[in-house]
Amino acid sequence: MKHRFLFVACLLALLVTVVMPTMAQDDMDVPMGNGELIVIITPSHDNPFFQAEADVAQARAEELGYETLVLVHDDDPNLQDQHFDVAISQGAAAIILDNAGADASIAPIERAKEAG
Repeated sequence: MKHRFLFVACLLALLVTVVMPTMAQDDMDVPMGNGELIVIITPSHDNPFFQAEADVAQARAEELGYETLVLVHDDDPNLQDQHFDVAISQGAAAIILDNAGADASIAPIERAKEAG
């Protein structure tokens, strides 16, 4: 139950991150990315939901002037961890994550926060 709650919370956070700036754009200036990188990490795109999730996040990030890198973890925590290493080494301005497990996401998220 705890994992389902964390999954839903992360998914809602992702949707808020993608949808809210779209809604606010008409009312105020939205900061542009100036070519900074956003890394988008999702489960397999064989599932149309996750494909759409990645596509929407990528389109919005690029619309805001960010470069994007879309990676798939296939629900493999080790692969997700490697993708975080890529994001950190590339100096990503942000990471959008639909995680491969809440517990497995704690350490890489902490590493990303420490890296800035």
